[in-house]
Amino acid sequence: MKYDEIIKLLDAGYTREEILKMEEPADDPKPADDPKPADDPKPADDPKPADVLKGFADEVRDAIKDLTKEITAANIMNSRMPADQENEDILATIINPKIDKNGGK
Repeated sequence: MKYDEIIKLLDAGYTREEILKMEEPADDPKPADDPKPADDPKPADDPKPADVLKGFADEVRDAIKDLTKEITAANIMNSRMPADQENEDILATIINPKIDKNGGK
């Protein structure tokens, strides 16, 4: 697989493990004396479509939760609370009050 193709797959959301599985050579074809008929439906160990969909939905939900946490943390870090600035001004006037030299007029 070419480097550009791997980058496109990563951009599409494929994981490293999925890409590595794509590069594995296909299994050898079944021997001719296989007792199973060729028109046999899926083997019993294949996951059902509903299970695959549920797994995908769980992954998407987890990704959204992680993204929400990251956005919340970024918003907290970038926010400025004006109330904090006002409290600092109040404390500054208590510690070092401004004195009018004109007698308060």
